[in-house]
Amino acid sequence: MKRYRFWRWLGASFALILTGSTASLSAQDAQTVLVISGGTLIDGLGGAPLENAVIVIEGNRISAAGAEGDVAIPNGAQRVDASGKYILPGLIDGKSNWNFQYGEAYLNWGVTSAIVSGGRNDQGIADRDAINHGIFAGPRLFQAVVGLRGPGPGLDGRQSYEPGAGDITSFSPEDSRRYTREIIAAGADFIVIGDGNGPIELWRPVVEEAHAAGLAVSCRCMGPQMRGLDAAEIGVDVMVHFGNIGSSITTEPERWADAGNTGGGGPEPTGASDPFATMDEAQVPEAIQLLIENNAYLSPEFVALDRGFYSSAARVREEDHALFENQDLRAYYSDAAVFDLFDNVRPPEEYLSPATIAERAAAFLKKAEFARRFVEAGGKLVASSDITQAAPGLGVHQEMAIMQEDVRIPQMKIIQAATKWNADAHRLNDIGSIEPGKFADLLIVNANPLDDIMNTRDIHMVVKNGDIWEFGYRPNYGGRLFANSMAGDDRSIVEGADWAAAVRGTINRRDRLEKGAPAPDPCISPTPAIDAISPRTIAQNSPETVVTIRGVSFVERSKVFFGETELPTEIVSNDVLRVTLPEEILSEAGKLKLVVKNPLPVSDPAWGDTSNAA
Repeated sequence: MKRYRFWRWLGASFALILTGSTASLSAQDAQTVLVISGGTLIDGLGGAPLENAVIVIEGNRISAAGAEGDVAIPNGAQRVDASGKYILPGLIDGKSNWNFQYGEAYLNWGVTSAIVSGGRNDQGIADRDAINHGIFAGPRLFQAVVGLRGPGPGLDGRQSYEPGAGDITSFSPEDSRRYTREIIAAGADFIVIGDGNGPIELWRPVVEEAHAAGLAVSCRCMGPQMRGLDAAEIGVDVMVHFGNIGSSITTEPERWADAGNTGGGGPEPTGASDPFATMDEAQVPEAIQLLIENNAYLSPEFVALDRGFYSSAARVREEDHALFENQDLRAYYSDAAVFDLFDNVRPPEEYLSPATIAERAAAFLKKAEFARRFVEAGGKLVASSDITQAAPGLGVHQEMAIMQEDVRIPQMKIIQAATKWNADAHRLNDIGSIEPGKFADLLIVNANPLDDIMNTRDIHMVVKNGDIWEFGYRPNYGGRLFANSMAGDDRSIVEGADWAAAVRGTINRRDRLEKGAPAPDPCISPTPAIDAISPRTIAQNSPETVVTIRGVSFVERSKVFFGETELPTEIVSNDVLRVTLPEEILSEAGKLKLVVKNPLPVSDPAWGDTSNAA
């Protein structure tokens, strides 16, 4: 078995990192046995449903699944009678921009796994592993960790990555190969190319390295240099935003050169679906053939991208508003995220001209037609919410409903888009179907989803990791354990970077010291500020550990505090401190905030004597 390591985060919002594998530990120390029997099994593999099925779960894995009479039931097992009900694999969100506040909603809607394609860096790893180890409840997370971006057509973009936040810009094939290896070593579950803003040869090594490690590559291939068809040819597995396919099969390529990439500017910016308005029918068969031959999966994200043009738009809007009437959910769900969702489902008449509405309505119909023909030819879709533009958990069901009502593909294939196809697209072998050896993630519903996909919402029970989920929202939900803020999605390693920069700007030129200069001992102190901390993570239950804090305006009598506890501090220079963390404060997983305090009085009381937190 791989060795699991628990980490306490310094200066950001996470604490757990799993070394070597994303395999979960059972929440149950003993190998408890759960048997679900009597229901109709729709296992995700696409075959005929199996009536009077028996599923045996031992710990957090399925040990047997089959017809009643063919499966031995262990003595002493906990029994669930699913007679008259339908048993599906737990649903998967193929594009989740994860934030802790989504956790309970995902499970309440039977979404037991989320593919986090928006790189969440070390915080994402921590959230993933905290959930896997039962620190708090949530879907099974699969993290890209850090995305890769292109430098632009002139290869002259800037490197915007900062440790713990942002994507990495690759400037050469050698960069791409090296960065991909580093991301894999950091614990990524799959690799993300965050744009198509670089030549195809820049991205080929990414696919080679990921596939050699058994990982999938997902791409937001919006161009201008690489789009979905280009990405498919080099082996990219998943095309989010539908691969911007429309801009590659249009009669007006120049018009849509920047569609979905720059936004097009103006009051009505273009989106990734708009080019379908001028779809060239003659190019469609070849495009579909190319995608299928290269085993490329398409992520349509209808709710997120086709705002208000799918037939269920009014219903989706009502559902979203109703969801957030729950005050227990709102107790920890940020207002900004709610506003973003509500803004996404506004009627187009509120913000688009009649001409644009007509063109986008036509574009949606042609996109839906392309998706239908793609599936009919043997292609595979993945159900994705692209949250916050769709509601957590519920958004996956809304996406599935659009596949039924507008794309008009069979319900069995829709179920696969939210289960097996989604798992296969991301090369995740432990989820997506109900088979021996797979994780015990199940959705039990009261009515047949093969009659109407809306029946996936009529949920009787959710089993995640072998445990029966207790429905509801808890105002004190533990997912906030690693959050920098309840108000937004700040994943910075050092909090208050803007504040720190402002403090730095207040230092008089005559008082500025060179980097590395000895710390002064003034009678009136400046306000300290923190820029960085190293290491960023420390293993839980580690022995006494020394960390280094870098910043500005440290003095001889600066001290570092964790809460009210003063920590042993070595003053190295005016911009470097070394702090000793005793083992007792490293005994629990969680966020550890350190601050530097300078002795009073301070030169500017408005800024105070205490730094930003790290």
